[in-house]
Amino acid sequence: MSETISKNCNSCTKCCEGWLPANIRGHQMYKGKPCVFIQKDIGCIDYDNRPINPCQRFECEWIINDMYPEWMKPSNSGYIILSKTINNSIRYHTLVEDSDEPDYKAMSWFIFNGIKNKLNIAWEIENSYWWAGSDEFYDAMLKQHNGDK
Repeated sequence: MSETISKNCNSCTKCCEGWLPANIRGHQMYKGKPCVFIQKDIGCIDYDNRPINPCQRFECEWIINDMYPEWMKPSNSGYIILSKTINNSIRYHTLVEDSDEPDYKAMSWFIFNGIKNKLNIAWEIENSYWWAGSDEFYDAMLKQHNGDK
């Protein structure tokens, strides 16, 4: 019988530090520009009033998926793991760098385990997108990225 580990953000604020694009109450957040309401390693300074979308609805795949070990936490690994959908039906996990010095052990683990478990996965290296998975997923990603693989 395996023990369920309860994961939580604690002081991890990677999703708000400017690695993911979002609009928070009219304030743009994107790579290099964190949320105006975030205090790094502490959290949201207006947590009780944070908007439903994207803040309350954000799902860090590391937290909700037992497949990802403790050491893959974004504040440890240099990556945020997200679940996305392409063509409104094909689910995949994507790895988003959340550090200027990502841990390539974590990237290798993500790719190896994704392939081993027959998941649809995507990641980016030096502004190039890569993916692996089902033929349907591969074709959809190829189409979305204009054949640039």
